[in-house]
Amino acid sequence: MANKTKKCDKVIKEMLEELAIGKSLRAVLSPKNKDPNRPCWETFRSWMKKDIDLRKEYEVAKTDGIEYLLSDATDTINEALENSKFKEKTAFGIRFISFNCEVG
Repeated sequence: MANKTKKCDKVIKEMLEELAIGKSLRAVLSPKNKDPNRPCWETFRSWMKKDIDLRKEYEVAKTDGIEYLLSDATDTINEALENSKFKEKTAFGIRFISFNCEVG
């Protein structure tokens, strides 16, 4: 059952900003967020059903959040690939140690 949270533009704006930086919807909603001013999932869904502009803002924020997370993942992968070029490793990822021995 949906809670009786009142729709507040300030709270919605905060939630959309958090979604835009990659937080999950579950993380920004009550009760996980523990903010009594934030709606539960059922309430938020009902707001989006009734308010087409809120639905569009939500979709934009989620798209931005996905792009943000993918960009971060891409940077991490590219950095790991670049760093791997400078390490001597075998095909199994084990560091290869070379010994120089002189026979005399």
